[in-house]
Amino acid sequence: MQIRDCRSTSRSARLAAAIATLALWLVIGPAPGGAQPSAPERAADTCPVSPAAKLSITADSIGPLGIDAPLAELLRRCPAARIDTTLLKTYDTNPQAEPRVVFPFDGLQVFAITAGRASAIDSGRPLHLWILRGAAGRLPRGLPSDATWNQLTATYGSRGIVSVENGQVQVGFCAARGVVFLFGSADYAQRDLLEAHKFQSLKLKTLIDAMLPNARIRAITFGSTDVPCR
Repeated sequence: MQIRDCRSTSRSARLAAAIATLALWLVIGPAPGGAQPSAPERAADTCPVSPAAKLSITADSIGPLGIDAPLAELLRRCPAARIDTTLLKTYDTNPQAEPRVVFPFDGLQVFAITAGRASAIDSGRPLHLWILRGAAGRLPRGLPSDATWNQLTATYGSRGIVSVENGQVQVGFCAARGVVFLFGSADYAQRDLLEAHKFQSLKLKTLIDAMLPNARIRAITFGSTDVPCR
C-alpha cells in the first residue's frame, strides 16, 4: 500500500513513518484540554466548514482543505491551524523528526506532517502525510468517519488490499479509492495472530472479518491500493 507522499522517498519508509506516527498518536492521544469552550469560542478555534458541504472526506480533501494544496493555502482556509512539535519533541528520539500541522475541526482530529523542520517550513509546498480520526467526518457514500469494519465492507464491497504493519490493519476499497482505513486490536493474542499471517492475504482477510466485525475505524490516511480497481 502506498501512502500519499509529495516527496520522492521509499514507499516502505513512508508507510513505516505513517504507522509509527499513528501508533504514538493513538497511545498518547491529543493534548489534554481544560474547560470546554463555548460555541462562539469553538467556532473561532476550529476550521470553518460550510453547512451545505459538511465535513466530507474524499481522496482529495478534508472539508475545505485540499490534500495537495500548499501549506499557505491551507492556513488561509483554516486560520486556527497551528504547528505543533510537542509530541515529536517529547516522544521521538529521531533528531530529524518533522513537526506536524494541526487542523482543529469540531468532532474530527486532523494533523499532517510537514516536509521540513519547524524552523524551515516551506509554505509553498503541500503537506505530505495526513492522519485523521473522529466521528464528525462523512466518507464517500455517506458513512461516518468512525464506521465499523462491517459497515465499510457492506457499503464498499470487496477490499482493494488488506495488510498489517506493527499490529495495525490497513485496508483500502475500490469504492473509496485513495482513502486508507486503519484498524487495531487491543488484544495482544489477536495482534500476534494477524502478524503471523500478514503475508497470507486470503487467510488474513478471513481472520480480520472474524476478529474485527464491530471494530471502528481508528484513523484514516490517504494513499492508493496496490490492487487495480476496475
